[in-house]
Amino acid sequence: MFIQTLKQKNYQLLVGVWAGLITIVSSIPNLQVKNSIGLPEVDKVAHIVIFGIFAFLLMGSIERQIRSRKVISQILLVLLLTIIFGCLDEIHQSFVAGRSCSLWDLLADGVGGILGATSYKIYSQHANSIRVT
Repeated sequence: MFIQTLKQKNYQLLVGVWAGLITIVSSIPNLQVKNSIGLPEVDKVAHIVIFGIFAFLLMGSIERQIRSRKVISQILLVLLLTIIFGCLDEIHQSFVAGRSCSLWDLLADGVGGILGATSYKIYSQHANSIRVT
């Protein structure tokens, strides 16, 4: 039980650190994502990855509190929290020089939220099946 609590606290710490990093990067004026890989909307891919990691960490941090709920409920809760944080991030960016609030960015944040939360559940179930055998 101590190991599980320690693991959860580590995830909580990482969520805070990751949210802080997102906020710091969002505060950089006139930030442009360099498109060196040839994707047409590379900034949306960046949003998906960044908020996917956020949702993965968030799922790990609250897993014990919501374990009794169905998996879809867990994923929807983390998605909701991820979108709320993404919305706050977009509002914050609207006050930064050269940055703007974008509904498309928020949509990409939500996609990242779904992917990150789902990835954590797959990872968690796989890790639990390895421990059992």
